[in-house]
Amino acid sequence: MCRLQPRDKLSGSLFSETLQNTRQQNLRNMDSASCMLGSIENKLTYYMLNISVGTPEKQFMVQVDTGSSDLWIPGRSLHHRGYDPSQSRSFTNLSEAFHIQYAKDSATGYWGTELVRLGNSQYNAITLQMAIVTSAPDPSMGILGIGPIESETSSNLYLNLPHMLAKQKLISKPIYSMYMDKIDSVGGQILFGGIDKAKYKRLTTLPFACDSTISVKTDAIFMNKVQFNQKPIDVLLDTGTSFTYLPEYIVNAIAREFSASYDSDIGLYVIHEHELKKFREGISFRFNDIIVNMPIAELFWPLSWFSLEPSSYLAMSILTSKDSLYVNILGDSFLRNAYVIYDLEKSEVHIGQYFPSTKSNIVPI
Repeated sequence: MCRLQPRDKLSGSLFSETLQNTRQQNLRNMDSASCMLGSIENKLTYYMLNISVGTPEKQFMVQVDTGSSDLWIPGRSLHHRGYDPSQSRSFTNLSEAFHIQYAKDSATGYWGTELVRLGNSQYNAITLQMAIVTSAPDPSMGILGIGPIESETSSNLYLNLPHMLAKQKLISKPIYSMYMDKIDSVGGQILFGGIDKAKYKRLTTLPFACDSTISVKTDAIFMNKVQFNQKPIDVLLDTGTSFTYLPEYIVNAIAREFSASYDSDIGLYVIHEHELKKFREGISFRFNDIIVNMPIAELFWPLSWFSLEPSSYLAMSILTSKDSLYVNILGDSFLRNAYVIYDLEKSEVHIGQYFPSTKSNIVPI
C-alpha cells in the first residue's frame, strides 16, 4: 500500500547493489498438494518472488506486497524486458484502464487475464486477472498484491492470487504465511496454504481492523520500561514498505531514548556508531500476550546505504506516519522479526516472534 517513502531522496537501486543476493530458489511442491512454498528474495528495500506469465511463458520478478491486492507487471512499452501481450496466446484484454495510487507514486496501464504460474515449477498455471503497466516509478519491477480483495483497484472485485489458489483447490483456503529472515540474509519464504512450525514458538490471533487492509492493533510499543504509545494503535502489516511508520510523538520519543538527532537532508534520525554501542536492546511491540522484538540492527541502518559516501553514522528505520499519508505501517524493518500467518478468509492474522532455524516443519492448513 505504501512504498519506500523517501524514494525521491534515496535510491532503491543503491540499496539493491549494497546487498547482492546471488542465490535464487524456485517454488517447489510439498508432500501435500494443499501447500505451496516459495522463496522470496531479499533486495533490502523489497522482497521478490519469481512468476511465469503467458503462453509461451515469460519469467518476471515481482515484489511481494501485503499492502495491496492486485498483480501488475511492466509492459513492453515501459521496459525492454516487459510483457508483450501480442506475443502470448493466452492473454485476454478486459478493455479497462488500470490505475493505482501509492503514497507518492502511481502506476497506470490496462487490465487483462493471463495464465500465471508460481515460480519455475511444476505447479499448474492458473488464469488470473492482472494489469499490464505502461507507466510506473520503477519500470523494471512488477507488484504481486496479496491483500484483501476489498482493496483491489478494478471496477469489479475479482479473485486475486490467494483466493484463486483456493478456488482451484491448490490450497485449502485463501491463507498464507511468511517470514523474511534477517536483514543480511538472502531472503525468506512464503507458504500458500501452509505454515512452518519451526520458525516460531507462540502466536496470537488478531482480527483485521478493517476489511480492506491487513491492519491490526498493537497494544504497546516499548523499550525496557518505557512505553511510547498512550493507547493501542492500528498498524498496517505491509511487506511492500521498507521502513516502519508510526505517529510522530512515538518516533520522537524513540529517537530521544537513543539520543538520535534529526538529519533534515535525508529526513531521518541519525546516530553515530560509537554512541549506538551504548545500547543493547532495540524496541518491542506487544500484540495481546505476544511480544515481537525489533533489534538494534533493524532499528538503525548504516547511513552509507542511503548515499554513495562512507559514513560512521546510522539512520533510524522508523519514520513519522505523516510521511505515509498518516497511515501507521509496520514495514520490512519490523516484519523481518515476525512470523505472520495471513488468513484472508477469516480476516485475521496470527503473529509471533520469528525464530531463526535451519530446520523446517511445514504443514498444510
